[in-house]
Amino acid sequence: MKKSPATEAHRVATDIAAIKSALQQQGYTTRKRPKQAAWTIIPLNQRGTGRKVIGRYQN
Repeated sequence: MKKSPATEAHRVATDIAAIKSALQQQGYTTRKRPKQAAWTIIPLNQRGTGRKVIGRYQN
């Protein structure tokens, strides 16, 4: 049985929120990249700097 687009969108939003929450607990911050299904993941250290990584959502 095929899932409705609304159900799938809700599942994706829930997955993304869980990932962002887990990253925040580990000391990372995220920024949404415009017009892409990608986020910049920025580790925060005491100086507020760190190596940036791009995470992409793939189904």
